Amino acid sequence: MISFRLIALAATAAAITACSPPQEAPDELTDTPVGDVNLFLFANFDNEDPGELARGMEAMKEFLEGLEETTDLAMDSPVADRAFTIAALEEENWGGAPHWTGHDTADQLPVALAVRSAFDGDAHADLVGLEDQTPLESSSSAAYVRSFLTDFDGWLAGDVDKLETSNAIHRDNILLDLHYTAFKDYRMVEMEDGTIATVARSWITEQYENTDPNDTMDFFSNIEVTIPSGDGTLRYNCLWGAVIFDPVVAETLLVNTVRNGMQESYEKTDEYLADE
Repeated sequence: MISFRLIALAATAAAITACSPPQEAPDELTDTPVGDVNLFLFANFDNEDPGELARGMEAMKEFLEGLEETTDLAMDSPVADRAFTIAALEEENWGGAPHWTGHDTADQLPVALAVRSAFDGDAHADLVGLEDQTPLESSSSAAYVRSFLTDFDGWLAGDVDKLETSNAIHRDNILLDLHYTAFKDYRMVEMEDGTIATVARSWITEQYENTDPNDTMDFFSNIEVTIPSGDGTLRYNCLWGAVIFDPVVAETLLVNTVRNGMQESYEKTDEYLADE
């Protein structure tokens, strides 16, 4: 018997895969004084020398500002123009984040997306403290409930160096019906111009089984940055995911689904802030 998921995929795959796939990450992002900025930020998130994380954030700021000179990063600009495929996250770049070691790096489908938000860094930092993160997430997030492992108010005030959270997430879309726990930490970084940027790192520590017992999520990690710029912020999210589907789902469909989910989250976050 043909499953509902296969019927739905057949009905929508043509429209989604017709979208332009993300372009390869430019040299300005991967060949910098800190190397590949995506990997550097993940690996150095907990570096004992805070200057290393700051170096990575300055490299990210330089990339985003340079990108904006040639590419429209506005919320309603073409998503494909500001999306990139990036290098896989190897164990040497885990930087102490305890991932599940059973996954195959080759299964990762890494993707990144940049955008300009109309709201400043303080407004975005405040949202980190919401226990229910669902309003800021894509429609695939049936639930996203945050527990604070360290003090949010202390972190927001700058008295706590790192905010640690645990997040109970339910993804429910055409591909997944999956419950999992993701750990997500946040740090504030003082930039050279005196502004305060935010960087977050998330990961899962075990393999999770989809409602369809043939499917598993073996890997999920990301780096998110919010950097003050003008009257708003430059935002960037790079995600490394590995979900193993049986039967196999086309990579283009998976990558575009992730990319479009990132864009929806950006849009919903700015809409939420606009309504406050």
